[in-house]
Amino acid sequence: MENNQMGSAGQGTRSSPGKVWGPPVGMAALILLFSSTPGTYYPEHPDFMNNIVHLLEFGLLGFLLARALYHRLCNTRMGLFLCTTTICVSFGLLDEAHQFLVPERVFDLTDLLFDTVGTVAGAGSYILFRTMKTDSSGTGTGTTSNIDD
Repeated sequence: MENNQMGSAGQGTRSSPGKVWGPPVGMAALILLFSSTPGTYYPEHPDFMNNIVHLLEFGLLGFLLARALYHRLCNTRMGLFLCTTTICVSFGLLDEAHQFLVPERVFDLTDLLFDTVGTVAGAGSYILFRTMKTDSSGTGTGTTSNIDD
């Protein structure tokens, strides 16, 4: 699905910015929409459901953001992982802090913990996907820190 080729200057040459950045920006907007909704609009649910929602939201955000950052800002596995995790966890922290302004919502460290775990899982999944794709194409061994195709 992704048709990125590194040009000689190190820039992606085939993917449009909207295709690459639209999904993570859209996911972040969806998260903000959910967290801006007053708590009284949500039905009663067990705490573990809230944790699962945070895992899924930030897992998907981590995956999509890692996909967007791949070949653009971070070109090593560790760099991609650190960039993605830093951005997503910072976003999660700001999202939790913004809930102070929303009626019936609170800042919750448990939510931030599950945001972080989801981010790590999502970013790690994307990196694993890219590594396996590179290994299966026969162009890489998967043992170097570089994730270029």
